[in-house]
Amino acid sequence: MRAIDIEDFLSDIRLSRLCTDPAVDVRDLVEQYSNELSLLLDKHAPSYLKTVVLRPHQPWFSNDILRAKRARRAAERKWLLSGSFLDYI
Repeated sequence: MRAIDIEDFLSDIRLSRLCTDPAVDVRDLVEQYSNELSLLLDKHAPSYLKTVVLRPHQPWFSNDILRAKRARRAAERKWLLSGSFLDYI
């Protein structure tokens, strides 16, 4: 959704039946909005399937280890930004 070209999307909305031939009845208009906008979103921002892997809990991986890993990674990011040997230690 972030990479959608807003100008193309707005242009397609202006050319769609929502603007060129809107329904008169409220129910038909709601259905028309739903159909047209779904088609346009599928065209400009197609959905995709994301796979999430759930791993079992490891008893040796404690909260202390998690905090230590986060602190190490934060220190590494600080060192990468500064490039200073003092941040490397």
